[in-house]
Amino acid sequence: MRELGKKAADREYEYLLALEDADIVKLDQANIDRVLQALRDGDFDLRWQATRLAGFYYNAQFEQPLLRCLRDRRMIIRVEACDSLANSDNMDLCRYIRPLMLHCHPLERGYALLSYSDIVCNANASQEQARRILRPRFAAERNALVRVFGIEALAQLGVKEHLPLLYDYIGDTSHHARNAAVICANRFLADLDADRLLAALRAQRAKEEYLFVTEKMDALIAQICNLHKA
Repeated sequence: MRELGKKAADREYEYLLALEDADIVKLDQANIDRVLQALRDGDFDLRWQATRLAGFYYNAQFEQPLLRCLRDRRMIIRVEACDSLANSDNMDLCRYIRPLMLHCHPLERGYALLSYSDIVCNANASQEQARRILRPRFAAERNALVRVFGIEALAQLGVKEHLPLLYDYIGDTSHHARNAAVICANRFLADLDADRLLAALRAQRAKEEYLFVTEKMDALIAQICNLHKA
């Protein structure tokens, strides 16, 4: 924080980092205040950790600081803030998230699509209106990762016609797109052709280089195989 020396700032970062792994369901007001302070005045590391915590332990008090973080000079802070706001049921936030769908960085566009959809679902708001907003953005998008986010955003709004695209995205050249496609396929497994999905997973698993992707692939392959045995 601006008033803190380096050692004090480091201690505050370690404190916030420990909260991420704490065995608690929600933050008390003292900890909420520390997260709020870091969101407002923290250096990059503190702001980044605070935006993550604001998602883990979502509280309406975090909304205004997170909205300010959507304009942060660091892209990753903007993305984390958008992701954390996805836990809200406040539809007023959507007007601040929509502009991110047009940003130059794919992560911002992707998280904006999914967070907008999440808030609509959380609020039990009009899904038809949300579909009218998201469908054109998805149709215009060319980045693989953003399109996978869009597939999930639309699917949870009842538009599942794009889910078969996941078979190809599981073998995409972008490991981030592959990872997101596996996560989405796992979530909507009941809406996919299990045999075709299994074939796509096994084909990519044989050449996958990223451990965090292979772990998710292995779990989904095992799940599908167990379903076949049942």
